[in-house]
Amino acid sequence: IKGSYSEKFSLPATPGGEGVGIIHQLGSEIKDLSVGQRVFILREGEHGTWSEYVLLKRHSVLFEVPPEVDNGTAAQFFINPFTAYTILNNVLKVKPGEFVIQSASGSIVGKFIIQFSKLKGWKTINLVRRKEQIEELKQLGADHVLVFDENNAQEVRDKVNEITEGSGVKYAVDAVGGTTSELLQSTLSSNGHLIIYGSLSREPDIKVNVGRTLFKQIKIEGYWLRLWWLGASPEERSIATKEILELVVSKKVVLPVEAEFEFSDFKKAYERSVSKGKGGKVLFVAKK
Repeated sequence: IKGSYSEKFSLPATPGGEGVGIIHQLGSEIKDLSVGQRVFILREGEHGTWSEYVLLKRHSVLFEVPPEVDNGTAAQFFINPFTAYTILNNVLKVKPGEFVIQSASGSIVGKFIIQFSKLKGWKTINLVRRKEQIEELKQLGADHVLVFDENNAQEVRDKVNEITEGSGVKYAVDAVGGTTSELLQSTLSSNGHLIIYGSLSREPDIKVNVGRTLFKQIKIEGYWLRLWWLGASPEERSIATKEILELVVSKKVVLPVEAEFEFSDFKKAYERSVSKGKGGKVLFVAKK
């Protein structure tokens, strides 16, 4: 919406990267879906999902939504859960007992990382901006939650050093960029790995320490789910899909919804989506 994403479509274009919908009509060559099915959907080029009706090619319709999965969960099944899952499981390949430190821990991706890590036996150190978030994230399974701002970076480093008994953190996941990337890098152990998947700070550059990168052999890598998905094998996609689906069906991982709005209330929806302290996703709901 802000025009800062990698894909910029010529206007008019419809926003929305994913959603859930009921099949209204099918092309004559589609044999594996049925009218009336409730399905997970992804955007089709400039045709986003923020719409009462959308025309999609077959590859943008994932599969039928299980009856145990509510619409609020189904509408956010793909982008955030798959981002969190594939970063930890497929890119970083986190080992049991290892520490993962992350920024934006109160986000949907951050909350998935906390819940998924707890199930896998990975320990998390979670950075947040507000102390009010600490208890909520601990309830989800966070091992450590630290309040971070630009004025207490050294305090955070010292605390991470204390938590890890001086060994540092092996894996870091950053959605903020700028000085936050620098902080996360400074907590890494030798051969540590920093993944940057977002730029919430809106700072165009990240800040890293060259000496630390060289002599500790630290790896810094960008991540975009679309490129992972396009490069993944059918088996990798299938394994990720099955495990994430099992997690949400069993409610071992919860994808919270903050609020729902009809399309006519798009201004209110946007204001809520950018407000501080959200507990979950803001969703559009088509009129019945």
